[in-house]
Amino acid sequence: MGSYSSQKTNLEGLCREALNLYRTQSENVAGKVGSVLRHLENLENRIRQNYGLVLHDCDVLDIGVGQFPLHLQYFGRNNRVVGIDFDVIAQGFNPVQYVEMFWSNGWRRVAKTVGRKLLGIDRLYIRELKRQMNLASLPRRPILHMDACQMDFAEATFHFVHCQSVFHHLSTPARAMEEIKRVLRPGGVCFISFHLYTSETGSLDPRVFTDRRHEAALWRHLRPRHAAALKSNAFLNKLRLAEWRALFEQHMAGAKMILHPSQRPGVEEDAQRLKAQGELPEYSMEELLTHNVWVFWQKPGGSPARSV
Repeated sequence: MGSYSSQKTNLEGLCREALNLYRTQSENVAGKVGSVLRHLENLENRIRQNYGLVLHDCDVLDIGVGQFPLHLQYFGRNNRVVGIDFDVIAQGFNPVQYVEMFWSNGWRRVAKTVGRKLLGIDRLYIRELKRQMNLASLPRRPILHMDACQMDFAEATFHFVHCQSVFHHLSTPARAMEEIKRVLRPGGVCFISFHLYTSETGSLDPRVFTDRRHEAALWRHLRPRHAAALKSNAFLNKLRLAEWRALFEQHMAGAKMILHPSQRPGVEEDAQRLKAQGELPEYSMEELLTHNVWVFWQKPGGSPARSV
């Protein structure tokens, strides 16, 4: 399973990435935290209304916690939660965790994490999360170093599995689907979201998320004459929409897929212009304009233990 931290970056690139990280992550922290909380509230409502599962006093798994465990803290208010990540996630400044991170994920991951903490980015998010959730403190939630494609949990352990922005980094997403099915209880629900590779920003070239967007040609990763200049620090499986649909139909029959289009003004006109010029002929407009995909699936064989 690939991750951002598993990719090679030279010292200059690492410093540039740190500066970009500070610029992008330290701006409008209140807005970013608020957006995540609204998304999770909406997610809870959808799951209750559509699948009859009330996320209260449940066993919840968050796959791909990431460096800011906002989802874990949110679900942990009313549930028993555990998070997993392919990277070692350091909470605080425990030296043992940084040694483990070094051996598991390399010095670049350690450098990024230490730099982020020294820049105070983590403190900004923790403070804002406590304020918006009206909490005096945020307890440390269990985060395990584990592969989503080979989890150590027993069968039928969780009522709900949350997996955001992970599947496009997996070399074998079908294995992760089977693992999620295994650890879900009968009647349990999973939510999976992923970034579609054929979207405008599907390469995850860091420049398209900053004020350097103009340096990256539109859909660069899908246009052979531009692909050589691509910059990305992440492993991507490059699956297309039809392949995702086939995988979910095979491994999670009946799953509901929701396509979220890009919100950038003019994106449709740009795609149509390129196609009129003879570029991107093998890609549908649906593929090019879909930004990310949400998937909901309920395990057959029972009803959720915590139902309406």
